[in-house]
Amino acid sequence: MRLLFSRVAVRLVAFARLGSVMVAVAATPAAASVDLNAAKTIRCRMTANTTVAWKDKIPTTSTSAESLDFTFDQINLQGGSAHLVGNASAGGGIIVFKSKQALHFIEPAGGGIDITTVFNSDRAGESGQLVAVESRHFQTSLTPFPMAEELRGTCTVLEY
Repeated sequence: MRLLFSRVAVRLVAFARLGSVMVAVAATPAAASVDLNAAKTIRCRMTANTTVAWKDKIPTTSTSAESLDFTFDQINLQGGSAHLVGNASAGGGIIVFKSKQALHFIEPAGGGIDITTVFNSDRAGESGQLVAVESRHFQTSLTPFPMAEELRGTCTVLEY
């Protein structure tokens, strides 16, 4: 007998005949996935940050644990757009697309670009807290040398 298991199995009970004895085999239900296809609003909190700055053309790395909160709303996967509400501002112009296991938000920013990926994967022991990473690449008049940041944290779907 051949059994196929899916990642989002609800419950599978299969019977195999061993001699004259029937044996029941039960698979443990898989953790329910969040339906990122239906998400309309997602709130994120980044809690770890690594920055690389090429000051004087020499890369220097620093890390911090400062918190950054923001929300993507009006998510429209068909139209490929979303709206961003952040700590200091809000605005549209966000490009959104879905890969097999994640949503990707691309924000053209003055002097650079921000890319946020929300994975369809819970953080260990925290149901509904989806693993997220944000990457920023920029150079502005305030930072006259190239900089890159990677922020790590979690996101939660607020509205479907």
